[in-house]
Amino acid sequence: MNWNIKNRPLTVRYCFGQFHLLWFFMALLTLSCAGNFVASSASAPAPPWAQTGGVRQIYPDEQYIAQRGNGETRQKAELNALAEIAFYFNSGITTALSSRESDTKKDGLNTYDSQISSETVVESQMKLVAVRYADEPFYNKATKEWSTIAFIARDEAWGIYEPTAKKASDSFLKLFSSAETESDPFSRALRYDAARAYTRTPEFSSARDFSMVLHPSKADALFAETNRALSALPEKSYSARQNAPVYIDCPMDVDGLLRSAAVNALKTAGFPTETNRNRAAAVCAISVEEGKPAVSEGTAYKITLTAQVSGQTGALFSFSCEGPRKSAYNPEKARQDAYRALAEIYGGSFSQAFNNKLTEVRP
Repeated sequence: MNWNIKNRPLTVRYCFGQFHLLWFFMALLTLSCAGNFVASSASAPAPPWAQTGGVRQIYPDEQYIAQRGNGETRQKAELNALAEIAFYFNSGITTALSSRESDTKKDGLNTYDSQISSETVVESQMKLVAVRYADEPFYNKATKEWSTIAFIARDEAWGIYEPTAKKASDSFLKLFSSAETESDPFSRALRYDAARAYTRTPEFSSARDFSMVLHPSKADALFAETNRALSALPEKSYSARQNAPVYIDCPMDVDGLLRSAAVNALKTAGFPTETNRNRAAAVCAISVEEGKPAVSEGTAYKITLTAQVSGQTGALFSFSCEGPRKSAYNPEKARQDAYRALAEIYGGSFSQAFNNKLTEVRP
């Protein structure tokens, strides 16, 4: 069959030419669409937050805590964004801790310092607030990475966290107020010290520091009264202890060893001692039992001590401690060694009993 177009009628030649022209345009259109698809796939438009300056425009600082994260997968990008949120809190809390430490004052006992790391605060409190992620994560083909935003809406998060912060503030103010109204001098000092000790617990320190970073204006309002009390606390605590001298009643002793140990223990706790019982705010009564365990040669002593601290309203706390057995050929040396060993133990026992009492006073 002869397909030479030149030998075909004019109509056939025209149709065949039209067919070639139509094919040409269809091919051109197909190539154009394919090119556009490839170009579109290679450079999909980034969401608004991914544009330069977009994060702060979409998530302004006064309303949001927002941080960007990148990763090989969307999940890794979200985890990295969450880590950046945690770092934001960590930096803010670290700054607050450093500021407090630089402004600390001596209260007659020791320097106030933070006993809770910023990492611990963030780890314990982050789960209490709502963290969300951008609705439009972005995959950048050029870098082969996903990007997203983790954010906290400050007002929403404060609504969730406020009860925790308020509980911490109210607990401290209750302790502080009870100290202010206490009539017994020694008990007043105990209550001030209990309030001070409470400020160093995770319950209070974490809530206050985390609040200040989460929503500064709301936290300032909530903790306003607490912060005023905190500023006055070191001086009030010191003054209360200085106005609560203790009389030491220790009828049985050797060379004043136990009395000296009691004086040093009270001094370490910030309390002066008084030699006149009638002028004292409290009495530390010390009783001793001398045991004489049998030994093959010489003499042995084992001393047990019981101490009770009483204020004007009655007994406040007590403790007991026992010294190691001491033996010697000379009975008096064995007794003296036993008292000396017990005196070394006394300070630690008093400190432990005192701290236990502060814990009882705390909420």
